[in-house]
Amino acid sequence: MPQLKHWLCSLALCALTACEGDRGPVGPAGPQGPAGAPSPPLGYIEDTRVVFPRSELTIINDAGVLLNLVATNGHVGIRFYKDFGFGNEQQTNPWHMGFIEGVKGYQGLAILRDWLFTSALWDEEGRLLVGRLDPHPPANRPANARFQVRGTVNEVQAMVEAPTGQSAEIFQIVRDDETQGTRTTHFAVDGRGNTIIGSPSQPKEIILYDTVDGAPYALRITNGQLSVTKVN
Repeated sequence: MPQLKHWLCSLALCALTACEGDRGPVGPAGPQGPAGAPSPPLGYIEDTRVVFPRSELTIINDAGVLLNLVATNGHVGIRFYKDFGFGNEQQTNPWHMGFIEGVKGYQGLAILRDWLFTSALWDEEGRLLVGRLDPHPPANRPANARFQVRGTVNEVQAMVEAPTGQSAEIFQIVRDDETQGTRTTHFAVDGRGNTIIGSPSQPKEIILYDTVDGAPYALRITNGQLSVTKVN
């Protein structure tokens, strides 16, 4: 970690002072070999930005590496975009951003696209909301489940696509009993596309509502016979 700290300090110092570059490899005794021509500055300051005109940034440390972005006020995030040289970072352009809004009561992670819409919201309780959402993250209603697709466009809202030759079940709704270490399957779609309701140990019913009076009826199989009974 001391090497990482030294590297980061050197990087920041070079950027803030617009260093003239080194004169070759530097060892304990100073520069080795003849002095070369000064290299271009590592970085420069542009208003509130520090710009590094390089194609790649690599941080290596055997003990592990962390990238911390900290803001005590306001928002914080990572932005990726293509700069075409005409101020497009403020126009409709191909970029997206991981963003935490600095608004009281909303500290979730938002993934934005072009500022035109929010594609995903992950709140501080761990609920994930996806869809073509309002571009202002706090303007969206919170998710009603651990995972929710909020449809705002007339299209397929969710899809599970299995590969050719799927043998395992494609989709399951199960219930875990942590006290007994058991798992009960309530609903599944097997690899051939068959719908499975219940299990041999815990058979289930299908509840249907009467189209006239709206009364609930249970559809079940008993001794190989299909029966329908009214649910009280």
